[in-house]
Amino acid sequence: MQLGDVGAKLDIVVGEATRITGQASGVGNSATLTSAGQDLEATSTQTLQANLPVSATVRVTGTAGEALTLAASAVGDTQTAGACCATTRGTTTQTVAPGSTLSATATVTVGGGPTGTVSVDTSTVGNTAGYEAASGWTAATAVQVHQGANLAVTTADLCCVAGWAGYSATSVSNNVTVDGSDSGADMVVNQTADGFGTVATVDVRQRYAADVQASATSTGDNVNMVADGHSTSLQNTQVNAGPVTAASALDAGDWSGTATATAYGVGTSALVANTGPSTTLASDQTNAGPVSATAALSGGAGTEGVASAAAVGNAVSGYACSSCGGVVTAWSRQSNTGGVQAATSISVTTAHGVTGSAAAVGNSATFQVRSPGS
Repeated sequence: MQLGDVGAKLDIVVGEATRITGQASGVGNSATLTSAGQDLEATSTQTLQANLPVSATVRVTGTAGEALTLAASAVGDTQTAGACCATTRGTTTQTVAPGSTLSATATVTVGGGPTGTVSVDTSTVGNTAGYEAASGWTAATAVQVHQGANLAVTTADLCCVAGWAGYSATSVSNNVTVDGSDSGADMVVNQTADGFGTVATVDVRQRYAADVQASATSTGDNVNMVADGHSTSLQNTQVNAGPVTAASALDAGDWSGTATATAYGVGTSALVANTGPSTTLASDQTNAGPVSATAALSGGAGTEGVASAAAVGNAVSGYACSSCGGVVTAWSRQSNTGGVQAATSISVTTAHGVTGSAAAVGNSATFQVRSPGS
């Protein structure tokens, strides 16, 4: 249990540099459990009852040189369990307590230029549990509750970038990942996100760019299972009651390549994919919080401009391999009482082509049996 605040702060201030690299990270509770040839009992309880602020800032008067890379990440509770040639069992319980705020912020200001390439990323994950199996089996239960705030913010103001520039913000309240190589899995997952919200925002201003991308992704509850060689099953209950917000704003100035602004927000999401004989899924999803995605692209003269926003209340997907004789057996219940809004705007002086899309979906369910790679 983590009761005191955990924070990391990075400040870089230079007049001019050939290359700049910076990273700031903070973790509340962490556990790693592994085994080779012996069954693994992976049982743990993690609680974050504190704030976790992580910030990374770069300020450059002149040019940042050939490359600028900056990243900030905040993780409340994390567990990784994996076994080779054996079975992983156990129960993982992770909690972000009420009143806790997790935040990752990255801020970049570059007055001169040009800078060669730029990469600025933020990531905030409240609870995350990962299971890996090689020639084995995973039979575990994960319980995750997030009652705090989950924020990822990326801000950049640059003179000009000669090459590629990428800016991203990712915010996930609860996450479970299962990877199996020549392995099967039987998972039970219960996730609840009912805190102050899951927010990812990107705000970028450049005077000149070549190819530039700004993307914001925000997820309340997420489960991702991928396995091959054996049967796979998931029984999941997901509830998101807090607001989920993804916002991406890109002012590309004049650009010579492709300028892209994307935003994706989802209340609850579950995916099971298996190239083994069978996929079984029993999914109960409830979204009661507002979900919004906003993408805005602006600029002067450029070539291709793209902006897209997608917002989903509940999403579930199940896949099996047709050439393996695979079968999907699925039961799904979805309830969405929260508002779902997607908005996209494009405002540029001239461009060879512009493409915009906005999609809002209350509930989405997809079940397929298909050949690998199709």
